[in-house]
Amino acid sequence: MTHTIQPIDFIEGFLAEQRRVREVFMSIYRNHPQSLMDDRISYRVPVAQLRARYEALACNLRKNEEIAFHSLVRTGGPTGRSNKHLPLVDFRSRDRSSVEKTAQTLIGEYAVERAALFESGRSFHLYLGLLLSQEVWVKFMGRLLLLNARQGPILTDARWVGHRLMGGYGALRWSANTSPYAKFGTPWLVREW
Repeated sequence: MTHTIQPIDFIEGFLAEQRRVREVFMSIYRNHPQSLMDDRISYRVPVAQLRARYEALACNLRKNEEIAFHSLVRTGGPTGRSNKHLPLVDFRSRDRSSVEKTAQTLIGEYAVERAALFESGRSFHLYLGLLLSQEVWVKFMGRLLLLNARQGPILTDARWVGHRLMGGYGALRWSANTSPYAKFGTPWLVREW
């Protein structure tokens, strides 16, 4: 069933269930196609301020800037603080049926109870409601590359995986301020699990 929700709505719902997550990370970035440069300013945001901070950043975007949500989150509790990752996927394929099937495969492999697939304009973005350690997250990113069969269609964006492994966290766009994203608008929900 399709609803009119944005990725921030899904993330807020997941974080409400994960009371140990204290902070999330977002960034303002400028895309440089075919470049290794990661031109971004990152922000550490308390969970309770996520929407307000996102809206403030969105109101002040300059030309050629976008907002991204990061996989990296900081948990806290009586035993101290640690970093975890929310599994995020940037699909390259525009074939909704293939993407949904692949999403269901990942959901089953990681025993995820909650997930959401969003149409991003040029592709699909998957959010898995799960927290991974750094080591498991790196293996997850490797798994995304292996979803691209040798003789089959390309499903996941290998360049995105490479950039994100180099950056140390996943990141998916939440805004639509630059071409070609502006003509599509912000990501919208295709399916929830």
